[in-house]
Parts: sequence; structure tokens; C-alpha cells
Amino acid sequence: MPYPSEWCDALPGIAPTRERVNQMLGSHLNQANDVVASLPPSMGQATWQNIAANAVLAGCDPGDFATVIAAVRAVAQPRFLLDQVITTVHGLWPMVFLAGSNPTWSNPTWSMEGDALSGSYGANARIARALSLVLRNIAGGSPEKFDASTMGRPGKLAFGVAENLTLSPWEPWHIRAGHTQGEHMVATYAADSTLCITDMGHDDPDILISTIADSVAIPGTYNAFFRKDLWLLMSPTHAWIFADAGWSATDVACALAEQATQPYSRLRSRGLFGFIDRHQAPAWLRPEPRDSDQISIVDDPRRIQIAIVGAPTGGYTTAVFGSGVTTIEGIVDAN
Repeated sequence: MPYPSEWCDALPGIAPTRERVNQMLGSHLNQANDVVASLPPSMGQATWQNIAANAVLAGCDPGDFATVIAAVRAVAQPRFLLDQVITTVHGLWPMVFLAGSNPTWSNPTWSMEGDALSGSYGANARIARALSLVLRNIAGGSPEKFDASTMGRPGKLAFGVAENLTLSPWEPWHIRAGHTQGEHMVATYAADSTLCITDMGHDDPDILISTIADSVAIPGTYNAFFRKDLWLLMSPTHAWIFADAGWSATDVACALAEQATQPYSRLRSRGLFGFIDRHQAPAWLRPEPRDSDQISIVDDPRRIQIAIVGAPTGGYTTAVFGSGVTTIEGIVDAN
């Protein structure tokens, strides 16, 4: 192998030769040694050059590089809590969400149609893998260093998905989330495993929202305890069932927050309750709710992030559980 095996994950990589790294840097060659971010827990210095080396290793094209840089900056934001994501025994790892689009890019980098979560048709998997390698090689996110995950999950190799604006009935995600600058952005989220929710054969939004609500109100998730962001990667079919009935994405989030609940009596002493609440109780547990109180999966409907992804056929919504907040960065250029 033309590079040390400890640099890479279990998949093959492309040797980051000086020529390839310089090509990845492109117009940023004179910034090669500038620090983009200090990444906990090791507080490794992520420079333009060593980020470029990991992007090469992941198989990225130079046109992907600005997106990789934005993803690194997003997870480096203090509110992302990268040190906790990497060192937890849980399987948390960043999901990379490519928001919006830029049709002027000569190198297509957005996997906006079928097979959206696997990256079969775009750069979302390459970009997500590059970020994972940056975290492994610079931040100390490997089992030999600070990654203490008990089981892990396949998404720790690469978990990237792009928005399908062509088939979405609503505004781009970043506009709905209150970010108006730029045509394309990167969001990152400390994601857990996903759950594919199937509901098809009708066009009733009330039935659909009840299916999704019943599916995500699970006591054993981190969301049920921390009640922070919850991502729904919704197929165009599901989105249009709501839109055709006059529902906005905000309407969907509000209805879901209202219906995706459990009585506190069914949460208490289950999942993380009875363990982490003894020393890290979130604010909503003080004072402790009554047993009859209905506890939503989120503490505010704005926590529910709805993005339209995937192909035009099939009634599916993928729930992405997690424990934290969503961070966002603009993509400055396409190199």
C-alpha cells in the first residue's frame, strides 16, 4: 500500500502525493499551512494542506474541496460539541447535508436523485468520507486514540446526503432554517443510526403524519432524552402528499412535535433515564415532569429539520436520530 494503513479506514484510498494534494488545493496553494480549525479532542491543527491530503485519500475531486472545507468548519463550531461526538461510547458521527445547489459548477457534486444516502451518483459520499478521515487523522477520531464507541455504525465511514431541490415542493432547507446567504451550504449534525419509515398507497397527510410520529417517538433514542434536533430525510412522494394538502414544512414539523410524544411514565427509567439524568440532566427535566405529562421527541418544533432527498417514486421518510444541534457553513467557492 503506498501510504500507511493507519491513515485510512477499512476502504481503499488514493495515495495523497504532493502533486495530487497541490491539485486539490488549487488556488489555495499559498494557504497550504494556514489553519482552518483546531479539532478536538486531540486539538489537531486542520490546515488547508492536511485537509486536502485527506480529501485526496477519500477520492475527492478538486471541485469537492470547498465543500470539505465547509464541513470541517461546521463540525469545528463549539456548539457542535465535536469532542463529545468523537469520545462517546455511542455511535454518533457527523452527517453531512449538502443544502441548495449551484448549477454553474462545472463538476457536478450533488447526488440529488435516486440512491441518495449511498452516494452512488454524486460526491456526497466522497465529501462525507473526507470529513471522516479528517476527524480520524487530525482530530484523533480513531479507536486507537479517542473514539470510544462500543459498536459504531456504517455511517462512521461516510454519511452524506444532498437536497433534491428539483422535486421538492418547498423552499431550500437552508432558507427555511433562516439562512439566506449563498446558493449552497453545508450542514452537519451529530447523527445516530437511521430509521426508514414506510407509508404508501394513500394521499392522506393525517395518516402519514401519524405514521411518522408513531415511528420516531422511541424511548431508547438519544432524542427522547436530550430532545434536540431530529432530521427527517423525506422522499418527494411524502413531501408532495403534505404540500398538495396545503401543508408547509413548518406545518409538518409542528404536527409532528405535537403527535410524536410519550407520557413521562413511559420514559422514566428507560433508555438514558435513570443513568445520565443523575449527573447530566437537561433543563427540561428540572423540575421533573409528572407521569401523565406528554413529552415530545423535541423541545421545540423548530428542532425538526425536514429535507427532501431521493427519487420521485416511493413513500419513504428516513428519520436520523442524534443528540445535538445542526451547524451550518457556507461554501465559499468551488475551487
